[in-house]
Amino acid sequence: MTAQECRRRREAHGLTIARLAALAGVSERTALRFETQSVQSRYGTMLALKRALQGLDAGVGLAA
Repeated sequence: MTAQECRRRREAHGLTIARLAALAGVSERTALRFETQSVQSRYGTMLALKRALQGLDAGVGLAA
C-alpha cells in the first residue's frame, strides 16, 4: 500500500490520522510519517495500517 492509497482510503472512511493510528496500533506520529513519507517507514507500519483499513472495508472495527 502506498502512502497516497493510505490517505485516500483513510479519508474515504472519514478517519483522522489519530483514529487510524489507534485502530492500527501505531502512534499517531508513525501514521503521519507514513502518509507524508517524511521518513522511510517500516514494513510492519504499512502492514498495520493496511490491516486496519481492510478491517474497515470489511465492516470490522467501526466502534469508536
